[in-house]
Amino acid sequence: MVEEGNQVSGKLRFHGFHRRPLFGRAPTGRRVWWYGALIFTFDGPKVRGLWVLGDIHGRISRMNGGQTEEAEFSTRT
Repeated sequence: MVEEGNQVSGKLRFHGFHRRPLFGRAPTGRRVWWYGALIFTFDGPKVRGLWVLGDIHGRISRMNGGQTEEAEFSTRT
């Protein structure tokens, strides 16, 4: 975690079970996990804002049993 002024950011590892359809994939019941980055904004002791960015492609890959999908775009020329 990193604190600067009234903001705190960090990297988290989320986890859960794939119990409902998600991203077009039928439920598998398997445990899935993914990384996320977040930024909390505080107003005194209260959280006034939260921004989260999750690794959706990593999550989808794990829901597929670890197989990766074709990239939608590439930085290669």
